[in-house]
Amino acid sequence: MANCKKRIQTDSLPPDLMQRWGPKRRPPIPDEAPPVRSEAIRILRLPQVLNVTGLAKTKIYELQSQGTFPMRIQITGHSVGWIEHEVQAWLAQRAAARSDDRRETVANAARASGSLTLRCPRG
Repeated sequence: MANCKKRIQTDSLPPDLMQRWGPKRRPPIPDEAPPVRSEAIRILRLPQVLNVTGLAKTKIYELQSQGTFPMRIQITGHSVGWIEHEVQAWLAQRAAARSDDRRETVANAARASGSLTLRCPRG
């Protein structure tokens, strides 16, 4: 205890920053800082992901390894989860791909039958 008589100033800035920012202001947060989210991040556990997607456990892990499904995150040493908005975005992407495929299939069928006119519903 006798050696700890000096008081260490932990909140003081280096002299060059003290001149620039003053004693009461702090330097700005660097641009590399991650953006602050306004909504809460919801984590889905495996049974919830299976329920939402309708896929089997092995298919989820297979798609992850291929890089086509959102990667799980480590919650604790023994548990993992998926970020809900990433899973929802994946589902939305799959639904959009389905509607694009459907339009392409209809156009291909029309070309094959010789009818190139596609009718739009009148509103």
